[in-house]
Amino acid sequence: MLTTTLSDFWKDIKSYLDKVTQNFETLIINHGKYKGAVVISLE
Repeated sequence: MLTTTLSDFWKDIKSYLDKVTQNFETLIINHGKYKGAVVISLE
C-alpha cells in the first residue's frame, strides 16, 4: 500500500498510476486531516 499527499500525487501522477496498475498497489491520497481518496487497479 502506498500513501501520498495530493500535491505530491499531482507532481508525479504518471509514476503513481503506473505503480498502481503495474504492481497492483493500493494508493491512498491524503487531502487534509480527515479527507482522502483511494486509487486501485481495475484488475
